[in-house]
Amino acid sequence: MPEDSAGDNEKRILPYDEKPISTGVEPFDGRQDQFDEYDVAAPFLANIASREDGAALLAPWTPEEEKRVRRKIDLVVLTTLFFCTLMSGTDKVVLGTAATFGLRTDLNLVGQQYSWANSMLSLGMIAMMLPQCYFAQRYNLIGKLYAANVVGYGIVMFGMSGVKDYRGLWACRFFLGTLEGGNPSLGGLLISMWWRRGEQNLRAAIVYSTLSSVVNGLLSYAMQFYNPGPIGRWRLLFIVMACWSVMTGIVALVFLPNNPTEAWWMTDREKVIAVRRVADNNTGVTSRRVKRSQIIEALTDPKTWVLWLCTCCLNLPNAGLVGFNSIIVQSLGYSVKEVTLLAIPTGVISWAAALVIAFASQRSRRPVVCIVAGVLVCLAAVIMLHTIPRSNRSASLGALFLLFCYWGPNVAVGSYLIYANVAGATKKVTVFSLIQIAYCVGNLVGPQSFRANESPTYHSAITTMLCGYCVAIILLGIYGFLCARDNKRRDRAQCEMDEVDSNVAKEWQDLTDKQNPAFRYTW
Repeated sequence: MPEDSAGDNEKRILPYDEKPISTGVEPFDGRQDQFDEYDVAAPFLANIASREDGAALLAPWTPEEEKRVRRKIDLVVLTTLFFCTLMSGTDKVVLGTAATFGLRTDLNLVGQQYSWANSMLSLGMIAMMLPQCYFAQRYNLIGKLYAANVVGYGIVMFGMSGVKDYRGLWACRFFLGTLEGGNPSLGGLLISMWWRRGEQNLRAAIVYSTLSSVVNGLLSYAMQFYNPGPIGRWRLLFIVMACWSVMTGIVALVFLPNNPTEAWWMTDREKVIAVRRVADNNTGVTSRRVKRSQIIEALTDPKTWVLWLCTCCLNLPNAGLVGFNSIIVQSLGYSVKEVTLLAIPTGVISWAAALVIAFASQRSRRPVVCIVAGVLVCLAAVIMLHTIPRSNRSASLGALFLLFCYWGPNVAVGSYLIYANVAGATKKVTVFSLIQIAYCVGNLVGPQSFRANESPTYHSAITTMLCGYCVAIILLGIYGFLCARDNKRRDRAQCEMDEVDSNVAKEWQDLTDKQNPAFRYTW
């Protein structure tokens, strides 16, 4: 993985030749309620300090030690999150391929029934998103619930392979959504607790890859060589995906901890480094206590709702493109085999766009500007798709491919801006959940703009995407203004923070970004 910039390392890596620094917490006396108010790092560090070898474990680390810890985190956590998200994405996009394999005909889908099959996923996500996230925070089950959901994907996919009509398809897609609902937010919480602010955007782009389209394309192409017998191609496709989901989820249950203090594959020294290296984020690790004040702050913060509306706009093409891409490509005159192979570039293009925006954001330290540039590319693609005659199928296909750059701005807004700019465990859970609801609203509206009677041009969908991207650019400008304004106010004030508890370092007091005067927003 790329390292932080030299200036960032000089600022954050603790010099190894200094004397051990304080943990910022008093020794833990065994009472859990002693630290219920604070981050989970507080009792962990206090327990370490009370041990006979505490001084050695808490001693400042060398740059080499930190690199080793980061490599281990990347190997275990990043790899696990990547494959779980890949599985989640593949489960979602496989419906579009199943449609080309005869799903619509076999289930006698008419009118908007197929569009609603895409939208039911978003309805399920909305239904269970908040309950899942707050349950995971309250009982410290972020990692395990995330992994259990992936196992659940497989179980639902097994059921989807046996549906007989649109009712069964809708039900399975809804239940798949209830399991999918919490994982984007839970994944975001995991990324924010394991990596430094300067490392998060690139890791998020890696985790939220769109290689699901590549996997789906290759697997679907392989299915072309299967001669349908008692089981249709699309049903076998669901069965294969189900087996993969269950196996991936079981591996995640073993290796993915709820937070760094519970990682069985790390030594106590490595856990200390993993926890304390992210202290400068000023966003904490996590806290078991659900705080009403932080929920209210999240709901009354104007930046939350600017991001909410922006996420809605950016996600209008998401489910629509995923669900209808194969149908649009097929309408250009390509065979079924060619359609399945042409799904592969869409995943590569989407992921490349996310990686480019993440890398540019890290280098320029101006993520909002980079996101706007990505949205402008998508806007140009929509205009091209609208104006190019479908008779020119190569140019139409190129415009359609370019439109899949939408994933880059999507990931940056829905992940990195929250990782960097939201602090406080309950506030993070609330904001992540709200943004994922916005994601679902966009995904719910998007497929409905693809009207069956407008195939294959889908003029309503083109108009919807065009308006959405224009509004998103305006909202990103407003968000950047709000962040810059708040930073200037804090710079002018130069006030000292009133400590909530003098025996607990501010990093582990579970303060929100508004409560911590030392916090600065990234825009």
